[in-house]
Amino acid sequence: PWRGVFDHLCLLAVELEAEEGRELHALRGARLLQHFPRVRTELARWYRALYAAELVEAAAQPGQAAPELFAALRGALESWDAPTCDAEAVLLTFEWRFLDALGLAPALVACASCGRRLDAARARTALFHP
Repeated sequence: PWRGVFDHLCLLAVELEAEEGRELHALRGARLLQHFPRVRTELARWYRALYAAELVEAAAQPGQAAPELFAALRGALESWDAPTCDAEAVLLTFEWRFLDALGLAPALVACASCGRRLDAARARTALFHP
């Protein structure tokens, strides 16, 4: 009954049954909501998508909702699934959103080298190099 539902990097709606005192839940149902077939068409997309999923898995706390992490990963998967995409730019955007969701994104209000504050006009055109 689960054929084609459980695959890497698919969005599912699952129904779990939890039993008191048990860590393992029983799977009662699953429905495929979204898959990303183009992600599998290029190794550059596939590797980056798996890396992003691993980051989210490592950062997410079991049993805790992480909507910002989920949104960052889903947005990246949707971008990698587009007919054309810059896989590296999508990854950098994901990493930025990932760090921001964890409260670790760099603040770009001043130059890291000299400390000079950036005015609003310069902040919009500031360059960032990871």
